[in-house]
Order: sequence, then structure tokens, then C-alpha cells
Amino acid sequence: MKNQIVYIFLAFVFGLTSCQDVIDIELDTEDNVLVVEAELNNIDSIQWVKLSYTADYFNNPDNVATDYTREQNATVVLLENGIVVDTMTYNINTFQFESAFTGTIGNTYQLRIVTTDGTVYASAEEELPNVPPIDSLYYIKNNYNDPRGINWDIMLETQELPEEGNYYQWKIFLNGAYQDGPEDLAFTDDSWVNGSYIEEFDVYTIDEDQFIENTTTQPYIDVRLIQMAITKSNYEFLYNLQTQTAFASTPFASPPAEIKGNVFVEGTSERALGMFVVTSYDVDTVRVFEN
Repeated sequence: MKNQIVYIFLAFVFGLTSCQDVIDIELDTEDNVLVVEAELNNIDSIQWVKLSYTADYFNNPDNVATDYTREQNATVVLLENGIVVDTMTYNINTFQFESAFTGTIGNTYQLRIVTTDGTVYASAEEELPNVPPIDSLYYIKNNYNDPRGINWDIMLETQELPEEGNYYQWKIFLNGAYQDGPEDLAFTDDSWVNGSYIEEFDVYTIDEDQFIENTTTQPYIDVRLIQMAITKSNYEFLYNLQTQTAFASTPFASPPAEIKGNVFVEGTSERALGMFVVTSYDVDTVRVFEN
């Protein structure tokens, strides 16, 4: 009787597995989209543009984030106040187009890109904004009796510019390493502080784990802060980017919206992904010790 039960069970399982059908689902594929990462500023002697294309997720079986196509043979032209100032050169070591050029505050800048397939892209004209200088950069150590524990606030003092409608971003480097997580995005407009002197502004916080991680070879952290004046379009780009990364981790988050950059297929409203950032810098450093 036991043998009969086993035979019946095996026959039942075989019947289930032998009746399975393989169903191939046809999913829509998207054309590869140009991605533009570019910056022009008033400090660096080399300005740069990185071009690549998005890849179809289902053509990337290993789901490797670096599986994308670089655009190396485009023609990239830089314009200042509507006049061509340089045709940028591709650097095979940095994988970017470069120009030995420095921006001037108050002038307008634009990119014109002709890709390998002949498609012409043009960025919006962006005026290089003025950045206020950093007057003071220092740190305050805090020892809270709550889950925050010990941390070090990086404090900034600066004079906000008198005219209304300025936008700012701050970038932090710890021992030379750029802090580029979604939670590290720091930017604002001047709607609440227009023309005011900014005192004791905690622009960044180093927690205890970060401090330990960054002091394994020396008893301090070298902090480098870049204060950036950015354009309104860049501010809106960062706002949408942060909304859909750092603030989109719950089931109640808003549906994704298009993150609009400022590079278009010439003569159309079709956009490339990414942003041509036109910005001015002021830079300061502080060395943070345990005490």
C-alpha cells in the first residue's frame, strides 16, 4: 500500500511539472537617451563634459551599473555670450571632453553637441552667477544624551548677496573624498535669508562612525567645503533629484516625476538627461580633531 501511495504521489508531481508552459512576455524597449554631465566654473582651468547613453535594463543581464555606452566621437562646442570660444577635446584618460578655459562671473555660457549619429543638442544659455566669499569655517563638537550621540557640526559664516533670487549648493570633501550620497545634497535658495549675514550655519555634520572611519591613519579629518552659486535651473534639478532619492524611501512617497535638465535636441522640447552646470566657487578648509 505504501508503494502505491508513493507511485501515485510521483505521478501527480510529474503531471504538474510536465504541464508547465513557458511564456515569453514582450516588454517595451526604450531608445538610448543621451546623458550629459557637464560643469563650467570660475576657478578650475579645465572645464569638462561627459557624454553617455542610457542602456536597456533587459539588455544588461548582469545588472552592472557601469554597462553604458560612452559618446567619444561627438563634437562639443563651448559658447560664451553667444560666441564660440572652444571646441572641446576628448581625453581618453578621464573619459570626458575638456577645454582649457575658465568662466567669468556675469557672462553666459552654452554647449552645442553634435553626436556620432548627427543629432544636434543645445543647452540653455546660463549666466555664471556670483558667489559670496566664505568668511569663516569651523566646527563644534556636540555630545548629545540621545540617539544622535557624539557629532561634529561644520559651521559656516558668509554674507548672502543683497539681490533676491540667488541659489546655492555646498559640496563637502572628507580627507579628499567627495561626500556624494543622496543625504549629502545640500542646497537652498535665499527666500528666507535674502541679504542677511549668515552666522553659525551648520552646513554639514560628521557623526561618530564617520569620524572613526576617517581617522584610522591620522587623528583628524581634513574638511574641504565648496560654496557654490548655482542657477535656478540647477536648483530645480537638484530639488527634484533629492525628492526622488533621499526622500523617496517609503511606500507613501510621491510618484516619480521627470527630472528636467537644461540640454535639448535643437529646435525641439525633447531633452537629454543630466545637466550643464554653470557655477562659481569659493573654497575653504578646516581640520577637525576629536576634541
